[in-house]
Amino acid sequence: MMKRNTVNIKILLLLVIPILIWVTPVYAGGWATIGVTKMPDEIHAGQPFALEFMVWQHGNKAVHELVWNGDRSLPVTPLVKFISPDSKEAVTFSAEPAKIKGLFTAEITLPADGVWEWSISPEPLAGVTGLEPLTVLPPVGVGIENSFQAASAYIVGQGFLAWAAGGVIILLGFLILFTRSTLHEQAN
Repeated sequence: MMKRNTVNIKILLLLVIPILIWVTPVYAGGWATIGVTKMPDEIHAGQPFALEFMVWQHGNKAVHELVWNGDRSLPVTPLVKFISPDSKEAVTFSAEPAKIKGLFTAEITLPADGVWEWSISPEPLAGVTGLEPLTVLPPVGVGIENSFQAASAYIVGQGFLAWAAGGVIILLGFLILFTRSTLHEQAN
């Protein structure tokens, strides 16, 4: 009886420890809400424009960094990625934190006109926020007008999926243990 319990505990530990290691980074960041706060109405190829957006951890806490245990921190380093569906050209820009907590800015210059798909990845927070495609106009010799629109996007990181997968694996482990003990009792 004692040997079987030891084997069952070892099997359970082999199932639980990898799950805990897997979901710990997800628990640290979880998910984020991205809200675009500043962007021009017209974007022209080859001309820089300012992009401004907010990052909220768990949808309610503006963040520049993830802090845990009161003394450890990890900076949020958003990446803004653009892909042209026509040419498959991709360009990525990093965003810098502004003075307002959670606010980030990036200077973007798209190399060609046409439609560009884009997303913001608030690393190390899980997931990527896809935004409405942008139409980039042909280049002009004069600067662009600075009028702005607001847009927001919502993201649920992989936290829920990680916990759900972990729960399924744990349930399978218990099912295996229960089946083994039932079969062992029937054999005796």
